[in-house]
Amino acid sequence: MARRPSSLRYLPPEIPLAIAAAALALTLGFQGWELLATRSALVTAGLIARHDARPGKSVRAQLEKLADGTARLAADGDDNAKAVMAEMQKLGVTLHRKQ
Repeated sequence: MARRPSSLRYLPPEIPLAIAAAALALTLGFQGWELLATRSALVTAGLIARHDARPGKSVRAQLEKLADGTARLAADGDDNAKAVMAEMQKLGVTLHRKQ
């Protein structure tokens, strides 16, 4: 009977299974960590966006007041306000007077 060379020893099946299980555990752990990091970044971005929207609301309110005043002046017969209204309509912006 011929002897096998010592370099061709066979491993018991538990060792490759343990290596595969460890690789799977590391992969899932890394993916979970990445998921939590991404979620944290998205929450932070959402908070920043919500905070940045506040000045925009006040600017919009000021713009609406200005547009209402311009529309009121144009309705009262002010030529300059009528010219502003005409230019805004050319640009596709409609200004309606609040009641």
